Amino acid sequence: MRTANNGSTVVPRPETIFLEPASRRVLLHCSDIHVGRRFQPEAAEGLVRAAKRIQPDAVIVSGDLTMRARRGQFRQARALLDRLPHPMVVIPGNHDIPLYDIPMRLFAPFANYNRWIADLDDGALDLGVCAVWSVNTINRFVHQKGRIREEDFAAIEKWSRSLPPERWRIVVVHQHFANTPDNPRPGIYRHARARLERFAKAGVHLVLHGHVHQSGIFLGKDLFPGFSFPIVVAAAGTASSGRTRGGERIYQFNMITVEPDKVSVQIWNWNSALREFEPGESREIVREMYS
Repeated sequence: MRTANNGSTVVPRPETIFLEPASRRVLLHCSDIHVGRRFQPEAAEGLVRAAKRIQPDAVIVSGDLTMRARRGQFRQARALLDRLPHPMVVIPGNHDIPLYDIPMRLFAPFANYNRWIADLDDGALDLGVCAVWSVNTINRFVHQKGRIREEDFAAIEKWSRSLPPERWRIVVVHQHFANTPDNPRPGIYRHARARLERFAKAGVHLVLHGHVHQSGIFLGKDLFPGFSFPIVVAAAGTASSGRTRGGERIYQFNMITVEPDKVSVQIWNWNSALREFEPGESREIVREMYS
């Protein structure tokens, strides 16, 4: 593991990981595993099996690995993530810092996360046809509400400028930008529309997040009427928590296929009869949309 700091921040990411150039990449995006109360081991095992079937080039985990950021929960989450393919991009969620231990929350909120999880994060990825950058959006002072700081935008803008124009740019955060009618959730970023616009102006094509426990694929204009910037937002539902939103408990993750002229985001749903994940709804994003 990388040497941890005092836990007030997440251990700094390593340098960019480069893979050999390729004209097609497959990413597995999962989120909200929530080891702890109402964790569903059967669904978690199904996620591991599905990952073996898909054989992604990288795995993205957008936070909430635990329910209450306890050491035992992180140990169990680590054991699960170790069985998924690498390289891996992983960020904390709001449940990955203490809720009830106020001194630890204020002064060392990421101590357990750094000890058990942070070294799994391979940092920024350059996969040839696409590149991935992640942001820690967790605010220790507000339990659910996300934040994206000025220095985060500056880093994303610098990263984006460094990439070839044809590279698909993907950014990973934890919280969402807008509620959908069937799944209202607390935690939306302040000035969310302006923040999403800033991502688009920086050249970001696709933003991935979790937190809402329900998969969905949206254009910016689907979330904000009159939104004129070309950007796509894809949420991954909970992979293994009984705290699902809405009606039937359906565990979910997303498979993202990236090619030079298009990106396809496909939602995989838990089939309770087969006890396996299976592919479902997908949405295709074409390069011309961004011209």
